[in-house]
Amino acid sequence: MRNALHQPGSYHGTRWLRSAVRSAPKTNAGAADMVARGGGRVNCFLGTMLHTSSLACRAFLIGAAIASISVGAAFAAPPFPRAKPAIVVLQVPAPTITAPAKSPASDEADKLRETTALTYRLTWLIAIVALGVAVLSLWQAFAARDASRRRLRAYVSVRPGAAPRLDADWTDATIVIKNHGVTPAFAVDHAITLMMFDYPALPLDNVMGAADKLFGHKSMVLAPGMEITLALRTVLSEDEKHETEDGTHKRLCAIGEVRYADAFKARHFTRFCFMYGGAAIIAQGEMHFAEKGNVAN
Repeated sequence: MRNALHQPGSYHGTRWLRSAVRSAPKTNAGAADMVARGGGRVNCFLGTMLHTSSLACRAFLIGAAIASISVGAAFAAPPFPRAKPAIVVLQVPAPTITAPAKSPASDEADKLRETTALTYRLTWLIAIVALGVAVLSLWQAFAARDASRRRLRAYVSVRPGAAPRLDADWTDATIVIKNHGVTPAFAVDHAITLMMFDYPALPLDNVMGAADKLFGHKSMVLAPGMEITLALRTVLSEDEKHETEDGTHKRLCAIGEVRYADAFKARHFTRFCFMYGGAAIIAQGEMHFAEKGNVAN
């Protein structure tokens, strides 16, 4: 390098100096600008150095050139940051959908559909009303039929007849069955008995359950207003007679059931229980209806 610098107009010396100038920091925009503006001074130093043969003079010129470049870089304007690219947001308006214009034929079709729908609803409404009227009429017809049957059917009742006699060996009594309806009572059947019961319990259920075996053997027709008398008989001991006269714990009862069918083939029944005992009832000379056991459908 020294030999290259000592030789005037040496190519290697000039190249080295220019490389040093290029190697200056280029990140600083001010230094680069200084180098660009101060190209004349550098060229002057280089020209002088190339025409000078003294080593000391060349070293001085090189130092002066480097110092000139450094001072220019130090006093150069500070670099400015690069501006960021702007972000542009484009708002695209929503497309407007315009309904196609309706033609006269389309309007007529819409009106026809609306008229059809209205007619359909009115038809269903009329059908529902007609169905309701039909149901109401049917119910009234059945109600009228039932009322007519209740008015015309047979009504069979049972009432006490002759009171039991306690002064004889056989204790006899009677009951009366009568049809109060306007039509005959068919298939009239009965099961009746005369027996002692505890009072006031009157346990009738067991006796009525056993009486079911007595039905099915008799069948008669009872015309409207017709009545029949049925006789009852039993044998009482002296103690039972005294208990019946006392009437405190025992009563003599005529119990039973009458079954029949009316003119409309509906089945009916009438259950009864008449008791006899105690000084008050015996004084009247007739049987009285018991507190329970009297029911009919």
